[in-house]
Amino acid sequence: VNHFPGAYLLGRKDNCARVCNKFRRIFGSENFEYFPKTFVCPGDRAELLADEAECKGKAKKGEVSTWIVKPPAGCKGIGIRLVTDPSTQIKEGATVVVSRYIDKPCLINKTKFDLRL
Repeated sequence: VNHFPGAYLLGRKDNCARVCNKFRRIFGSENFEYFPKTFVCPGDRAELLADEAECKGKAKKGEVSTWIVKPPAGCKGIGIRLVTDPSTQIKEGATVVVSRYIDKPCLINKTKFDLRL
């Protein structure tokens, strides 16, 4: 009753990622620098692993990339975890949304936030 039609497109992490990735392709990635590369698995697993390999190739010695893994739906941070090796730490066939972790996010009163318009 108190939801707008189509609100699930932004409310679910997998749908939000698909829409934002589509906008990135249409309007150019330079307009979406605030949105980290995001993969909806299992469909985007090959792209995720290719991006992970690229990150490892560009990383300085001893530097490790961190990825955030989220369930496609849910709230309050339940099921969210950080990984450093998606190829081994995310099961093949798992239904998850994976993004590069932002080391120094924008904070409001020292708290991370989520804004969906």
